[in-house]
Amino acid sequence: MPRHGCFLLALLLLLPGCGQGNANGVRITERGVFLNDAEHNRIDTEKTIVEHFTKDLGPHWTMVVTIAPNPRLIEARNDLDSEFRWNEVSVAVALTGNGLQNDPPVPETQIRDEIIEFLHKLQQPKGQPVTVTITRTVAKIDNPRVNPTVLPAAGPRTYTLQAGDTLADISSAFYGTPNRWRELVAANPGLDPAALKPNTVITIP
Repeated sequence: MPRHGCFLLALLLLLPGCGQGNANGVRITERGVFLNDAEHNRIDTEKTIVEHFTKDLGPHWTMVVTIAPNPRLIEARNDLDSEFRWNEVSVAVALTGNGLQNDPPVPETQIRDEIIEFLHKLQQPKGQPVTVTITRTVAKIDNPRVNPTVLPAAGPRTYTLQAGDTLADISSAFYGTPNRWRELVAANPGLDPAALKPNTVITIP
């Protein structure tokens, strides 16, 4: 890195948070550079929790996490050692399903326990209460005719076409996106997406 680049990086690390109250320099994470204040640390912690569960929740569920209150800045030796910690903290978790699964793949008890364990590490003093409230909302699917829940969860799957079905509908029901309809065509030689015949049994790869 050029010398002026190193200097700029050092300056960013040591830059005080002017006019932001309770700010202490900037913080550099994988998500980028943000002001090292209470609000941004709370937001970053919320994003960390969501990213932790996103893969396991799969394509049919989304999570929104809201933490209150903001953490407080604990006494630090210098800007680089500054840390924000919670005393008591409450977490609201909103799980939203797209209607293709009745229950999220990750049990709510596991979500609650892992969040509490994670936030206990960010508390000072340790062992203060962490309250986690989880709400669950399941959306109504656009095409109720296509219902993958009645099909076997493992092994080759089949689906019987009904009047009005489209491959995009079927792709959405089985994969959570309409964009995989070409896989259905490839798995069913001779299937014409523009002329689907009711009562035809197709393979779901």
